[in-house]
Amino acid sequence: MKRVMKVLGIVILVTVVVVAALVVKGYIQSKKPSVREDYYTEFSSPCPLEQKCSQPGGYAVSSVDTPSDDKRIGKIRVWYPSEATDIDALYPAKEGSSWSGMIRSVPSSRST
Repeated sequence: MKRVMKVLGIVILVTVVVVAALVVKGYIQSKKPSVREDYYTEFSSPCPLEQKCSQPGGYAVSSVDTPSDDKRIGKIRVWYPSEATDIDALYPAKEGSSWSGMIRSVPSSRST
């Protein structure tokens, strides 16, 4: 009976350690970006519009971060053309929402 309890204890301990390791691994993975910073260099699509919009645009861009009211989001990053100092100027814009897991992405603003 002692032997059975010892084996059962070892099995439970190993199970707890494995589950804990998987939880830690999942937490670490959740903090990494889901795509590489230069993901667009290898992106290919048969759809011309999707291919065009997946690439960096013709403007140099700057960004500004602002805190979000939602703590799960943390911050909101807005990209804009670097030369956009005149508020009356018109520039193309790309809105990206629900980019789950994307800590950093590359905007693609192009004039059409």
